[in-house]
Amino acid sequence: MVNALLVLALVTALSSVDEARQVRVGDEIKLAVRGHPELAGRYPVSGQGEVFLQTLGAIPVAEIPGDDIEAFMADRIAEFFHSPVEVRAELRIRVHMIGEIARPGTYFLGRFDTLNDLVAAAGGPTYRGNLRGMKTRRLGEKIDADLHRAMEEGTSATESGVRSGDVIHVPRRYWPTPSEFFTWASVIFVSQTLYDRYLRD
Repeated sequence: MVNALLVLALVTALSSVDEARQVRVGDEIKLAVRGHPELAGRYPVSGQGEVFLQTLGAIPVAEIPGDDIEAFMADRIAEFFHSPVEVRAELRIRVHMIGEIARPGTYFLGRFDTLNDLVAAAGGPTYRGNLRGMKTRRLGEKIDADLHRAMEEGTSATESGVRSGDVIHVPRRYWPTPSEFFTWASVIFVSQTLYDRYLRD
């Protein structure tokens, strides 16, 4: 019974990762084709679930597993050229960074990119940013995921529970930094000194 539950949990976890790595609208495909530099680039997945390649036209890619996208693109391109081609293709999922981050915006993560890579690409937290409190929202709902622990462990973003279209929020830290504390303490000290010298009866 225990073994069966363990197998079920493993299958569920693998299915979750597989689903996370499916091509979604708004993602991008990073592509390189040997002998055809004109096809190299990053191609956004349109609202119709397609990527548009120069000379080849639109290719539907929505919901194709990320692990299969390279073989899929190789087959489609080979059909066009009527011969096998060497293709490198990678799914890069779309993620939004907001809050106390230097460069809020939309970023794309490859299979092995980590949350550390994402935070670095976004310029790191502001001086008030609290990475320990990072939260994920998906379709407006809060997602229970320990993103800071994932950063410490260096696991890939998708293994950490990040999905295409997620919004990652870096909240404000409410405790003062040492420099802020020193500034406030200095202001209080000077104010008290002036009060004692000139205003106190």
